[in-house]
Amino acid sequence: MPGPSPDIAEVLSAANLVVLPSVSGETFLRAVIETMALGKPVVATVVGGTQEAILEGVMGYVVPPGDVEALAERIGRLGASDAMRCVRP
Repeated sequence: MPGPSPDIAEVLSAANLVVLPSVSGETFLRAVIETMALGKPVVATVVGGTQEAILEGVMGYVVPPGDVEALAERIGRLGASDAMRCVRP
């Protein structure tokens, strides 16, 4: 999303899933936390603390940075999974 959004919950609520393909360390996982708080799954790269924040296979997936094939596979898996798209931890 470009720029700040006054109501991030509204924007995230409209999404089926959120993808965070960062290639460098994230110091604070606000996007991951906000997304999961709304019950939306996340596909993110293993940078910063994402691996500790995302319960693999329950609230999303983590993939190696730069692994486009793994990223696409996980996005496709979530697209086919109605169950994970509406799960809360």
